[in-house]
Amino acid sequence: MKETHVKIDRKDAVELHDKLMNATGADKNLDQHIARAFALQSREFSASIEDAKSVVEYLFPKAHIHLGYGVTGVFPSATLSVAGRLYTSEAPTVPIAILRSSFMALAD
Repeated sequence: MKETHVKIDRKDAVELHDKLMNATGADKNLDQHIARAFALQSREFSASIEDAKSVVEYLFPKAHIHLGYGVTGVFPSATLSVAGRLYTSEAPTVPIAILRSSFMALAD
């Protein structure tokens, strides 16, 4: 069960999912899309670990984040624990991994 108060338009959700899955690093277009989709002040979500974590804190105030590396040890990973469920993703950068995991939790 999700522990969030946030709703997102289906079209925005699909577009944001596609952008996140194709992201390879900092992307101002992605940052603006995240801000618009969740009515947040625009920040460097895709470039900054702290800014990416702020999205998690907004979506899931009680969530816990664990950062590490994926199985291969090459790409960073982020595991988000929300209401006893785990959402893990790997990405080229830590902020993108955090954002992907938070979106996985939101979509669940």
